[in-house]
Amino acid sequence: MLQKNNFSRRDQFSRLGKIMAVVAITAVGMVSLLKFAWAAGFTEELAKARLNGKVNFTEQTEEKANPAPVMADILGTTVVAQICILVRDIEKTAKEYGDFFGLQYRITESAPADIANAVYNGKPTNARCKMAFFQLGSIQLELIQPDELPSVWREDLDRNGEGLHHLGFFVKDTDNVLKKLEGLGMRTRMTGGWGTGRFAYVDAYDKLKIIIETLENTTN
Repeated sequence: MLQKNNFSRRDQFSRLGKIMAVVAITAVGMVSLLKFAWAAGFTEELAKARLNGKVNFTEQTEEKANPAPVMADILGTTVVAQICILVRDIEKTAKEYGDFFGLQYRITESAPADIANAVYNGKPTNARCKMAFFQLGSIQLELIQPDELPSVWREDLDRNGEGLHHLGFFVKDTDNVLKKLEGLGMRTRMTGGWGTGRFAYVDAYDKLKIIIETLENTTN
């Protein structure tokens, strides 16, 4: 008698468990269907609104992606002209790059002090550097080996070692661009020229983790 009652109770619990499982599955299914129906209706409403010209998804996406002034507004361009790497032995490293890319290159020196009129951290400097250039499609790869005089190249090479240093951009109004960058908290570290142009190095490490160089051809 006791054994029969136990079986009866087990049967009841088993049936109850099955019923609860069915109820749970049904509830989940209903919630999913309701969500799907809501999403479908919401999507249909948006689709109709877009067809009627009331919603512009492209503009909404761009507005969310670019809440602050974009690079083109600040630099006047979105095209990277130059990538620079600081090195300690330019002859050796330039040969390695030349062999790796199968490209010819040239090693030159920066303009002398009386032409460059370089200013570093607010003070005139006679610093110069050796440079090697490789043309990689539309982007110029530049290697720089600085001398021992104070410069943005020497400071960063001593502090960070060899490696990626800056991205260069051609600009049309250096003073205006530097003013905009400084308004974003990016300090101008070094300025100078090369006879027919101007350059400036801006510290963007806090925001972009790199130096920005502006390049302006003053003959245009």
